Amino acid sequence: MHGPKRIFQGKEFSTYFWILMMLASGILLIYQVATLLTMYFSNPIVSQVSFLISENGMDFPMITMCNFNPVKKSYIKELNKTGEFSDHLLDYLMESLMDTEAFYGNADRAELHVGDRALQVYQKQYPNFTFEGFFDDAG
Repeated sequence: MHGPKRIFQGKEFSTYFWILMMLASGILLIYQVATLLTMYFSNPIVSQVSFLISENGMDFPMITMCNFNPVKKSYIKELNKTGEFSDHLLDYLMESLMDTEAFYGNADRAELHVGDRALQVYQKQYPNFTFEGFFDDAG
C-alpha cells in the first residue's frame, strides 16, 4: 500500500497529502459500509404483480423450432449410395465446424488422422469435393 509507507517515509508535503488521502479513504469506507449495512438490515422488499388478460383469453405464443443440424440426413444418404462416404469422413467434416476450445478438448489425434486419410481418398475419387461445397449443398 502506498499511503502508509509515504506517511512515515515521505517529505513534508507528501506526508500531509497522504495523511489527508488515507483519512478521506477511511471516512468514505466507513460511510459506504454503514450505508450498505443499514440497507441490508432494513430488509427492503418491494414486489408488485399484475396480469392483463383480454376478454377472449390469452393468445398462444408463436414458437419457431430451429434445427441446428448443418447437414441433412437425406443428403448424406444420397452421397453415400456408393458406400465410399464413410462415417469417419463425416465425423471429420463435422469436427471442422466445432469451436476451437471444444475441438481441442474433444479431439482424438488418431481419429483425426483416420478422417483426414478418408478425406484424401475421397477427394482422389471425387476431385471436385470441397469442405465449402459439402456444407453449401448439405445445408
